[in-house]
Amino acid sequence: MIVAAPNYKMNIEQQLGRVLATFGMTAIPDFTTLSKDFNLANAISPILNGVRNLAQNALLVLIYVVFMLFEQKFFAKTY
Repeated sequence: MIVAAPNYKMNIEQQLGRVLATFGMTAIPDFTTLSKDFNLANAISPILNGVRNLAQNALLVLIYVVFMLFEQKFFAKTY
């Protein structure tokens, strides 16, 4: 394994070069470059909107259920 490691490294570097070339990049971007391009608000905003919509719908269903539970004594009994 130790003897074959340089060959593996060379193959990985070649494959990585092909992948980078596919995306028009010449070098692997580092963390600081990626962090400048990444906007956390844009990533989290759709998730929070989904949670908000879920909570709104759950509250609306809860209101309907509570209303029906309070009004069930006035429902007509047809049996």
